[in-house]
Amino acid sequence: MKKNVSSQRRSLKSIELEFKIRAPRPRATVLLHILDYSSPVFIDLHCTNSLQMQRVQNAGLRFIFGLKRDARITPYREKIKWLNLENRRKCALLQLLFKELTTNQPAYLCSMFTFMTQVHSRSNRHTLRVPLHQTNKMKGAFADAIKPVAKSIQSLTDEITDLKIELRAKDDKISKLESYVETRLDELEQYGRRNNLRIFGIPEEENENTDDIILDLAAKMEVMMHRSCIDRSHRIGRRIPGTPRPIIAKFVDYGNRRSLYEAKKNLKGTKIVVREDLTALRSKVLKEAIFQYGVKRVWTRDGVIKINVVLDHPEEARTSLQLKQILMQYPPST
Repeated sequence: MKKNVSSQRRSLKSIELEFKIRAPRPRATVLLHILDYSSPVFIDLHCTNSLQMQRVQNAGLRFIFGLKRDARITPYREKIKWLNLENRRKCALLQLLFKELTTNQPAYLCSMFTFMTQVHSRSNRHTLRVPLHQTNKMKGAFADAIKPVAKSIQSLTDEITDLKIELRAKDDKISKLESYVETRLDELEQYGRRNNLRIFGIPEEENENTDDIILDLAAKMEVMMHRSCIDRSHRIGRRIPGTPRPIIAKFVDYGNRRSLYEAKKNLKGTKIVVREDLTALRSKVLKEAIFQYGVKRVWTRDGVIKINVVLDHPEEARTSLQLKQILMQYPPST
């Protein structure tokens, strides 16, 4: 066997040197029929012979794919769907057994098997018999014992189902209450900012008086305003070199604030921007609306975000949910 294996490996080496075709599939056809033809004898191979034959098959795979000696063989064997030698041996054994069971051929091998259908009953063999009435009695006893348990399980299942339905209803109610409370708090906070304005783009100087800055701005915007109209004003935010911080101003009454805000069109062509003082939630809605529809189609009035989606019929949004509904009804043009 060892001599035959060595001979086969030398033959593969010589074929590899002379074989001109490099494609794996044609190369595989040179070897596959040899392995299939010899597969019946694999049944009788012992461990050493099996190892030697596996090396022959590995050498064949190296020949097919042009691999080096230390290359891993398994991925390439799976690639061309070859079985390893152990599985080939098992496959051949199964084929032999199937043939024996279905055709009883060859006869000399069939005579070596003893099938259960050919085994006659013997006097020392006894069939296990269980009295039927005892079995039925045990079944009935078990059924009677399990009934209260089954009824209890069903009762618990129904109770759990009812609790789940009740819990789901309470969760929905809590979610609605949270949304309502959040909306009401936002409305109250926005109402508290109704007399405020934020002014962006005014250069920042040391020891400045923001009240005087607002009065000068009002004069440029052609709005009559006195120092007594301003309750308080100051810069907000942290200092960033090269970027002036915005000014927030609280006016004594809503009329003064409205006059200055409605005159912001007089600032066209400058870097100064006047905006309403919005809550954090509404500022987020405003930012998203501008991103979706553009700054020319979005503005605010009294804390309400206006979106000009239809000519002369602007939509209003105070919450993210309202903006989402507007986006679904009037998708932004791309």
